[in-house]
Parts: sequence; C-alpha cells; structure tokens
Amino acid sequence: MQTRRGKNTILTTATALMVVVLGCTGEPASLVVASGQEVMVEQIVKGDELKVEHSRQRARVRMLGVHAFSDSLDDEKVAALGPRASAWLTERVAEQRVRLVLGEVSKDSSGRYLAYVEHRGKDINAAMIAAGQAVVYSEYPFERETDYLAQEAKARDAGQGMWAEPEVAELIKGLRRQWRASRRDESFVDPLLGEAPALDDAP
Repeated sequence: MQTRRGKNTILTTATALMVVVLGCTGEPASLVVASGQEVMVEQIVKGDELKVEHSRQRARVRMLGVHAFSDSLDDEKVAALGPRASAWLTERVAEQRVRLVLGEVSKDSSGRYLAYVEHRGKDINAAMIAAGQAVVYSEYPFERETDYLAQEAKARDAGQGMWAEPEVAELIKGLRRQWRASRRDESFVDPLLGEAPALDDAP
C-alpha cells in the first residue's frame, strides 16, 4: 500500500517535470531565434505577424518592413484588407518551414522578433508588397527598404491588390506622411509622396 509520503513525493516530482516542460508560467518555453534560423510557422496571427515554433518552443514574429491593415478598422473596405492579407500569407507559409533573417534591431517593444521571412529562397515580405497585400512600413529604416519601395511602386502602377482601391491608396499616403514625419530623416525620399520631409514642420 502506498504511503502518504510516497504519494507526496510522486506529486512533487510530477509538478517539477511540468515546470521544466512548460516553464513557471504554465506556457511553452519562449524560443530564442537566431538570424538565419529555420522554424515552423504554427499560426498566422495577422497579415504581418506570425507565431513560429522550433523544438516545442515558440516565438512571435513581426514581418520586417511591411504593414498589413487590421480587420478592426471602421471603414469596411479597409477592414476587408486584413483578412485578405492573412489568407494570402496562410496559403504560402502556414505550417511551412521558413527561414528568419533578423533586422539590425531584432525585437520590437512588444517582444516580437523583427525579421524577413524567407520560404524556399523567396522573400515573403517583398512578395506581399509586390502582390499589393501589404505596404512598406517606412517609419524606421531597414536594410531591404530600397527594394521593397521599388516592389511597391510596381504594384501601385499595376493596380495590384489594395492599390486597385483609390480610397485605400489615399489612406496609405496619409499613413506614410505620418511615418515620414516621425522618422525625421533628411536623406529619405518616399517615392509614394515624392519629396523629403520638411523637418521643421514635423511634430
């Protein structure tokens, strides 16, 4: 017959194992991502954010240099762009192995990794922009910015994706003016807007 002490020992051991496997918070351990690492895409959180997994550890990834619209916006036409971007991304990388190339700043203020997502040698961030499913997020400079802006210009000229909607295009211009003003970079010229910011007028 098992003693109370024996039962307590078994329970203590089982609890300790759960802590090791799940971590003190009861959640799976956080993945530490190295630039160039391959991971599995576990979930498309939204059009520019992924949840990835490797060796039962997980991390969130914010796709570097791109911005996809939220489906919670008041404007129905703009809100519809969010699910479209998510569906586009799901079709290409959901439950697929991808390679993450981290930016110079590897994490944002929310703890998400900032990365270029590559699948079978293709830059998925750039492909989203070329398909008109996302726009260049230009508030902060990044290494592949020149190429992304060129891809965006082609998508805009061809009326790809969101660029087929004149109202959306005007909204994007408004966002880019805000990002350009907060960037405060004299050397940066946004092709969408056509001129560098007047820094004295920036907030």
